Amino acid sequence: MEMYFFNPQEWDRLYLNGCRHYDIDLHPLEERKHVIVGWTFVFQFFFYTILYIPCIFVIWKHMKQSCYKFMFVIGITDCLCMIGNAFFTGYFSITGQVFCSNPHLHYWVGLLSLGLWIIETWTDILLALNRCVEATSPRLGDMLFEGKRTWLWFIPVACYSLCYSTFTKPMVFSAVFVTWFFNPHVGYIEDYEETYSNYMHSVHNIMILFGVSCLYIVFVIAMVMKLFTVRAGSKLSVSQWMTFLQVLAISFFNGYSAGLYVYLQYVRITQFLMYTATYSWTTAHGLPCVIYILLNKTIRKDLIKMWKGSFKLNRSNFSSMAKIVPMAGSVQNVSRGTMFHKQKEPKVSIKYTRSSAN
Repeated sequence: MEMYFFNPQEWDRLYLNGCRHYDIDLHPLEERKHVIVGWTFVFQFFFYTILYIPCIFVIWKHMKQSCYKFMFVIGITDCLCMIGNAFFTGYFSITGQVFCSNPHLHYWVGLLSLGLWIIETWTDILLALNRCVEATSPRLGDMLFEGKRTWLWFIPVACYSLCYSTFTKPMVFSAVFVTWFFNPHVGYIEDYEETYSNYMHSVHNIMILFGVSCLYIVFVIAMVMKLFTVRAGSKLSVSQWMTFLQVLAISFFNGYSAGLYVYLQYVRITQFLMYTATYSWTTAHGLPCVIYILLNKTIRKDLIKMWKGSFKLNRSNFSSMAKIVPMAGSVQNVSRGTMFHKQKEPKVSIKYTRSSAN
Protein backbone atom coordinates (compact mmCIF):
# COMPACT_ATOMS: atom_id res chain seq x y z
CA MET A 1 0.00 0.00 0.00
CA GLU A 2 2.88 2.37 0.78
CA MET A 3 4.23 1.83 -2.74
CA TYR A 4 0.82 2.44 -4.32
CA PHE A 5 0.41 5.88 -2.71
CA PHE A 6 3.94 7.15 -2.13
CA ASN A 7 6.02 5.45 -4.82
CA PRO A 8 3.76 5.15 -7.87
CA GLN A 9 6.71 4.85 -10.27
CA GLU A 10 7.91 1.71 -8.51
CA TRP A 11 4.36 0.36 -8.37
CA ASP A 12 4.02 0.97 -12.10
CA ARG A 13 7.33 -0.78 -12.76
CA LEU A 14 6.47 -3.85 -10.72
CA TYR A 15 2.81 -4.23 -11.58
CA LEU A 16 1.69 -2.30 -14.66
CA ASN A 17 4.88 -2.55 -16.70
CA GLY A 18 4.62 -6.32 -16.83
CA CYS A 19 1.16 -6.04 -18.37
CA ARG A 20 2.70 -4.18 -21.31
CA HIS A 21 4.95 -7.11 -22.17
CA TYR A 22 2.35 -9.79 -22.83
CA ASP A 23 -1.17 -10.33 -24.05
CA ILE A 24 -3.48 -11.88 -21.46
CA ASP A 25 -5.11 -13.85 -24.29
CA LEU A 26 -2.03 -16.05 -24.44
CA HIS A 27 -4.35 -18.00 -22.19
CA PRO A 28 -7.62 -17.74 -24.15
CA LEU A 29 -10.64 -16.42 -22.28
CA GLU A 30 -12.39 -19.79 -22.65
CA GLU A 31 -9.54 -21.42 -20.73
CA ARG A 32 -9.54 -18.75 -18.04
CA LYS A 33 -13.26 -18.93 -17.37
CA HIS A 34 -14.30 -21.37 -14.65
CA VAL A 35 -18.01 -20.68 -14.43
CA ILE A 36 -19.17 -23.60 -12.27
CA VAL A 37 -16.25 -23.28 -9.87
CA GLY A 38 -16.79 -19.52 -9.71
CA TRP A 39 -20.44 -19.87 -8.79
CA THR A 40 -19.53 -22.26 -5.97
CA PHE A 41 -17.45 -19.47 -4.42
CA VAL A 42 -20.28 -16.96 -4.84
CA PHE A 43 -22.67 -19.47 -3.25
CA GLN A 44 -20.26 -19.98 -0.34
CA PHE A 45 -20.14 -16.23 0.22
CA PHE A 46 -23.92 -15.86 0.49
CA PHE A 47 -24.42 -19.13 2.39
CA TYR A 48 -21.83 -18.39 5.07
CA THR A 49 -22.75 -14.71 5.34
CA ILE A 50 -26.46 -15.47 5.83
CA LEU A 51 -25.57 -17.92 8.60
CA TYR A 52 -22.88 -15.74 10.13
CA ILE A 53 -24.76 -12.44 10.58
CA PRO A 54 -27.33 -13.83 13.10
CA CYS A 55 -24.47 -15.53 14.96
CA ILE A 56 -22.65 -12.20 15.25
CA PHE A 57 -25.77 -10.59 16.76
CA VAL A 58 -26.01 -13.41 19.31
CA ILE A 59 -22.30 -13.17 20.12
CA TRP A 60 -22.67 -9.43 20.64
CA LYS A 61 -25.28 -10.07 23.35
CA HIS A 62 -22.77 -12.12 25.36
CA MET A 63 -19.72 -9.88 25.03
CA LYS A 64 -19.37 -9.49 28.79
CA GLN A 65 -17.40 -12.74 28.53
CA SER A 66 -13.92 -12.22 27.14
CA CYS A 67 -14.04 -15.16 24.73
CA TYR A 68 -17.10 -13.69 23.00
CA LYS A 69 -15.20 -10.46 22.37
CA PHE A 70 -12.62 -12.45 20.42
CA MET A 71 -15.37 -14.37 18.62
CA PHE A 72 -17.09 -11.10 17.71
CA VAL A 73 -13.93 -9.70 16.09
CA ILE A 74 -13.35 -13.00 14.30
CA GLY A 75 -16.91 -12.89 12.97
CA ILE A 76 -16.62 -9.33 11.64
CA THR A 77 -13.26 -9.98 9.95
CA ASP A 78 -14.51 -13.28 8.52
CA CYS A 79 -17.52 -11.64 6.86
CA LEU A 80 -15.42 -8.81 5.45
CA CYS A 81 -12.66 -11.12 4.22
CA MET A 82 -15.15 -13.36 2.42
CA ILE A 83 -16.08 -10.43 0.20
CA GLY A 84 -12.60 -10.79 -1.26
CA ASN A 85 -11.70 -14.46 -1.01
CA ALA A 86 -15.16 -15.82 -1.81
CA PHE A 87 -17.29 -13.29 -3.72
CA PHE A 88 -14.52 -11.72 -5.80
CA THR A 89 -12.81 -15.08 -6.26
CA GLY A 90 -16.06 -16.30 -7.78
CA TYR A 91 -16.51 -13.16 -9.88
CA PHE A 92 -12.95 -13.29 -11.21
CA SER A 93 -13.30 -17.01 -11.98
CA ILE A 94 -16.60 -16.59 -13.81
CA THR A 95 -15.29 -13.71 -15.93
CA GLY A 96 -11.82 -15.23 -16.43
CA GLN A 97 -9.89 -12.32 -15.00
CA VAL A 98 -6.18 -12.13 -14.27
CA PHE A 99 -4.30 -9.24 -12.69
CA CYS A 100 -3.85 -7.30 -15.93
CA SER A 101 -7.61 -7.48 -16.63
CA ASN A 102 -8.16 -4.91 -13.88
CA PRO A 103 -4.91 -4.18 -12.01
CA HIS A 104 -6.16 -1.69 -9.43
CA LEU A 105 -9.20 -3.75 -8.41
CA HIS A 106 -7.15 -6.95 -8.10
CA TYR A 107 -4.48 -5.16 -6.09
CA TRP A 108 -6.88 -3.67 -3.55
CA VAL A 109 -8.99 -6.81 -3.16
CA GLY A 110 -5.83 -8.80 -2.46
CA LEU A 111 -4.42 -6.16 -0.12
CA LEU A 112 -7.55 -5.85 2.03
CA SER A 113 -8.21 -9.59 2.09
CA LEU A 114 -4.68 -10.32 3.24
CA GLY A 115 -4.87 -7.63 5.95
CA LEU A 116 -8.11 -9.15 7.24
CA TRP A 117 -6.51 -12.61 7.18
CA ILE A 118 -3.77 -11.26 9.46
CA ILE A 119 -6.32 -9.87 11.93
CA GLU A 120 -8.44 -13.02 11.93
CA THR A 121 -5.59 -15.47 12.42
CA TRP A 122 -3.99 -13.52 15.26
CA THR A 123 -7.38 -13.11 16.93
CA ASP A 124 -7.82 -16.85 16.63
CA ILE A 125 -4.49 -17.30 18.43
CA LEU A 126 -5.69 -14.92 21.16
CA LEU A 127 -8.95 -16.87 21.47
CA ALA A 128 -7.01 -20.11 21.87
CA LEU A 129 -4.75 -18.43 24.45
CA ASN A 130 -7.80 -17.10 26.29
CA ARG A 131 -9.41 -20.54 26.45
CA CYS A 132 -6.15 -22.15 27.50
CA VAL A 133 -5.57 -19.67 30.34
CA GLU A 134 -9.20 -19.84 31.50
CA ALA A 135 -8.99 -23.64 31.61
CA THR A 136 -5.75 -23.73 33.61
CA SER A 137 -6.00 -20.67 35.86
CA PRO A 138 -9.25 -18.68 36.03
CA ARG A 139 -7.57 -16.13 38.31
CA LEU A 140 -4.86 -15.46 35.72
CA GLY A 141 -7.58 -15.32 33.08
CA ASP A 142 -9.32 -12.54 35.00
CA MET A 143 -6.06 -10.63 35.33
CA LEU A 144 -5.36 -10.81 31.59
CA PHE A 145 -8.80 -10.64 30.00
CA GLU A 146 -11.38 -9.31 32.45
CA GLY A 147 -13.61 -6.46 31.24
CA LYS A 148 -12.04 -3.90 28.94
CA ARG A 149 -8.63 -5.49 29.26
CA THR A 150 -9.63 -7.83 26.44
CA TRP A 151 -9.75 -4.94 23.97
CA LEU A 152 -6.15 -3.99 24.78
CA TRP A 153 -5.03 -7.23 23.12
CA PHE A 154 -6.34 -5.96 19.79
CA ILE A 155 -4.03 -2.93 19.73
CA PRO A 156 -0.88 -4.88 18.72
CA VAL A 157 -2.96 -7.00 16.33
CA ALA A 158 -4.31 -3.91 14.56
CA CYS A 159 -0.85 -2.29 14.41
CA TYR A 160 0.72 -5.46 13.06
CA SER A 161 -1.96 -5.86 10.39
CA LEU A 162 -1.63 -2.22 9.34
CA CYS A 163 2.16 -2.47 9.03
CA TYR A 164 1.87 -5.77 7.19
CA SER A 165 -0.62 -4.35 4.67
CA THR A 166 1.37 -1.14 4.25
CA PHE A 167 4.88 -2.45 3.72
CA THR A 168 4.48 -5.88 2.10
CA LYS A 169 3.17 -7.03 -1.27
CA PRO A 170 -0.40 -8.39 -1.50
CA MET A 171 -1.66 -11.55 -3.12
CA VAL A 172 -3.59 -11.20 -6.37
CA PHE A 173 -5.94 -13.62 -8.06
CA SER A 174 -5.27 -15.52 -11.28
CA ALA A 175 -8.12 -17.22 -13.12
CA VAL A 176 -5.52 -19.29 -14.99
CA PHE A 177 -4.96 -21.34 -11.83
CA VAL A 178 -8.03 -20.25 -9.81
CA THR A 179 -6.00 -19.24 -6.80
CA TRP A 180 -4.03 -16.36 -5.28
CA PHE A 181 -0.33 -15.61 -5.87
CA PHE A 182 2.10 -12.85 -4.97
CA ASN A 183 3.38 -12.82 -8.55
CA PRO A 184 0.73 -10.77 -10.40
CA HIS A 185 1.92 -12.11 -13.77
CA VAL A 186 1.91 -15.80 -12.84
CA GLY A 187 1.26 -17.96 -15.88
CA TYR A 188 2.77 -15.31 -18.15
CA ILE A 189 6.07 -14.18 -16.59
CA GLU A 190 8.06 -16.38 -14.23
CA ASP A 191 9.41 -14.71 -11.10
CA TYR A 192 12.79 -16.41 -11.05
CA GLU A 193 14.38 -13.61 -9.02
CA GLU A 194 11.54 -13.76 -6.46
CA THR A 195 10.79 -10.08 -6.95
CA TYR A 196 7.26 -10.54 -5.68
CA SER A 197 7.97 -12.96 -2.85
CA ASN A 198 6.47 -11.99 0.48
CA TYR A 199 8.61 -13.61 3.14
CA MET A 200 6.61 -11.96 5.91
CA HIS A 201 3.57 -13.88 4.72
CA SER A 202 5.44 -17.16 5.00
CA VAL A 203 6.76 -16.24 8.45
CA HIS A 204 3.29 -15.23 9.60
CA ASN A 205 1.61 -18.40 8.34
CA ILE A 206 4.29 -20.62 9.88
CA MET A 207 3.89 -18.77 13.19
CA ILE A 208 0.13 -19.33 13.04
CA LEU A 209 0.59 -23.01 12.24
CA PHE A 210 3.05 -23.66 15.07
CA GLY A 211 1.37 -21.24 17.47
CA VAL A 212 -1.97 -22.99 17.14
CA SER A 213 -0.34 -26.41 17.47
CA CYS A 214 1.57 -25.49 20.64
CA LEU A 215 -1.44 -23.85 22.26
CA TYR A 216 -3.60 -26.89 21.64
CA ILE A 217 -1.04 -29.26 23.03
CA VAL A 218 -1.14 -27.16 26.21
CA PHE A 219 -4.94 -26.99 25.98
CA VAL A 220 -5.29 -30.77 25.74
CA ILE A 221 -2.96 -31.32 28.69
CA ALA A 222 -4.88 -28.74 30.73
CA MET A 223 -8.23 -30.28 29.85
CA VAL A 224 -7.08 -33.80 30.73
CA MET A 225 -5.71 -32.58 34.06
CA LYS A 226 -8.95 -30.72 34.69
CA LEU A 227 -10.96 -33.81 33.86
CA PHE A 228 -9.22 -35.84 36.55
CA THR A 229 -9.00 -33.15 39.23
CA VAL A 230 -12.36 -31.35 39.08
CA ARG A 231 -15.24 -33.19 40.70
CA ALA A 232 -18.02 -30.98 39.44
CA GLY A 233 -19.77 -33.72 37.51
CA SER A 234 -19.88 -34.67 33.85
CA LYS A 235 -21.82 -31.57 32.81
CA LEU A 236 -18.83 -29.29 33.43
CA SER A 237 -16.51 -31.62 31.57
CA VAL A 238 -18.80 -31.81 28.54
CA SER A 239 -19.07 -28.02 28.44
CA GLN A 240 -15.31 -27.63 28.55
CA TRP A 241 -14.73 -30.24 25.87
CA MET A 242 -17.27 -28.61 23.58
CA THR A 243 -15.45 -25.30 24.01
CA PHE A 244 -12.21 -27.05 23.16
CA LEU A 245 -13.70 -28.63 20.03
CA GLN A 246 -15.05 -25.29 18.79
CA VAL A 247 -11.75 -23.48 19.03
CA LEU A 248 -9.84 -26.51 17.74
CA ALA A 249 -12.03 -26.76 14.64
CA ILE A 250 -11.68 -23.05 13.84
CA SER A 251 -7.92 -23.13 14.37
CA PHE A 252 -7.48 -26.33 12.35
CA PHE A 253 -8.83 -24.77 9.16
CA ASN A 254 -6.77 -21.62 9.73
CA GLY A 255 -3.63 -23.68 10.23
CA TYR A 256 -4.37 -25.93 7.26
CA SER A 257 -4.96 -22.97 4.95
CA ALA A 258 -1.87 -21.16 6.26
CA GLY A 259 0.40 -24.13 5.66
CA LEU A 260 -1.03 -24.90 2.23
CA TYR A 261 -0.56 -21.33 0.97
CA VAL A 262 3.07 -21.28 2.14
CA TYR A 263 3.66 -24.50 0.21
CA LEU A 264 1.80 -23.12 -2.81
CA GLN A 265 4.04 -20.05 -3.17
CA TYR A 266 7.27 -22.03 -3.49
CA VAL A 267 6.33 -25.38 -5.02
CA ARG A 268 4.45 -26.06 -8.24
CA ILE A 269 1.47 -28.19 -7.35
CA THR A 270 -1.43 -29.78 -9.20
CA GLN A 271 -4.56 -27.91 -10.17
CA PHE A 272 -6.49 -29.97 -7.63
CA LEU A 273 -4.30 -28.71 -4.78
CA MET A 274 -4.69 -25.16 -6.07
CA TYR A 275 -8.46 -25.57 -5.86
CA THR A 276 -8.01 -27.05 -2.40
CA ALA A 277 -5.94 -24.07 -1.25
CA THR A 278 -8.52 -21.57 -2.49
CA TYR A 279 -11.46 -23.44 -0.96
CA SER A 280 -9.55 -23.88 2.30
CA TRP A 281 -9.07 -20.11 2.63
CA THR A 282 -12.78 -19.50 2.07
CA THR A 283 -13.72 -22.29 4.46
CA ALA A 284 -11.38 -20.95 7.16
CA HIS A 285 -13.45 -17.75 7.24
CA GLY A 286 -16.90 -19.21 6.62
CA LEU A 287 -17.01 -22.39 8.66
CA PRO A 288 -16.85 -20.83 12.17
CA CYS A 289 -20.55 -19.91 11.98
CA VAL A 290 -21.43 -23.56 11.26
CA ILE A 291 -19.20 -24.66 14.14
CA TYR A 292 -20.95 -22.23 16.50
CA ILE A 293 -24.39 -23.48 15.47
CA LEU A 294 -23.43 -27.13 15.90
CA LEU A 295 -21.22 -26.99 18.99
CA ASN A 296 -22.03 -23.81 20.93
CA LYS A 297 -25.16 -24.43 22.99
CA THR A 298 -25.56 -20.78 24.02
CA ILE A 299 -25.43 -19.46 20.46
CA ARG A 300 -27.68 -22.25 19.17
CA LYS A 301 -30.37 -21.61 21.82
CA ASP A 302 -30.33 -17.86 21.20
CA LEU A 303 -30.59 -18.39 17.45
CA ILE A 304 -33.62 -20.64 17.98
CA LYS A 305 -35.22 -17.97 20.19
CA MET A 306 -34.47 -15.34 17.56
CA TRP A 307 -36.01 -17.49 14.82
CA LYS A 308 -39.10 -18.31 16.91
CA GLY A 309 -39.58 -14.63 17.76
CA SER A 310 -39.44 -13.70 14.08
CA PHE A 311 -41.88 -16.49 13.22
CA LYS A 312 -44.35 -15.34 15.89
CA LEU A 313 -44.14 -11.77 14.62
CA ASN A 314 -44.92 -12.82 11.06
CA ARG A 315 -47.74 -15.11 12.17
CA SER A 316 -49.37 -12.37 14.26
CA ASN A 317 -49.18 -9.98 11.30
CA PHE A 318 -51.03 -12.45 9.10
CA SER A 319 -53.64 -13.09 11.78
CA SER A 320 -54.61 -9.40 11.98
CA MET A 321 -58.33 -8.70 11.93
CA ALA A 322 -59.69 -6.42 9.20
CA LYS A 323 -62.70 -4.14 9.62
CA ILE A 324 -64.50 -3.01 6.48
CA VAL A 325 -65.94 0.49 6.77
CA PRO A 326 -68.13 2.04 3.98
CA MET A 327 -66.75 5.28 2.60
CA ALA A 328 -68.77 8.46 2.27
CA GLY A 329 -70.40 8.88 -1.14
CA SER A 330 -71.07 5.23 -1.76
CA VAL A 331 -73.99 4.92 0.67
CA GLN A 332 -76.37 7.38 2.30
CA ASN A 333 -77.98 6.95 5.69
CA VAL A 334 -81.68 7.86 5.87
CA SER A 335 -83.65 8.19 9.08
CA ARG A 336 -83.65 4.83 10.84
CA GLY A 337 -82.47 3.06 7.66
CA THR A 338 -79.89 2.86 4.97
CA MET A 339 -80.55 2.92 1.24
CA PHE A 340 -78.23 2.71 -1.75
CA HIS A 341 -78.84 5.38 -4.43
CA LYS A 342 -76.45 4.05 -7.08
CA GLN A 343 -75.76 0.57 -8.25
CA LYS A 344 -72.03 0.94 -7.92
CA GLU A 345 -69.58 -1.28 -6.18
CA PRO A 346 -68.96 0.34 -2.85
CA LYS A 347 -65.45 1.59 -2.19
CA VAL A 348 -64.04 0.28 0.99
CA SER A 349 -61.12 1.06 3.16
CA ILE A 350 -59.54 -1.60 5.26
CA LYS A 351 -58.39 -0.85 8.73
CA TYR A 352 -56.27 -3.41 10.49
CA THR A 353 -56.36 -4.06 14.16
CA ARG A 354 -53.18 -5.94 14.92
CA SER A 355 -52.94 -8.40 17.71
CA SER A 356 -49.91 -7.92 19.93
CA ALA A 357 -46.73 -9.79 18.95
CA ASN A 358 -44.85 -11.13 21.91
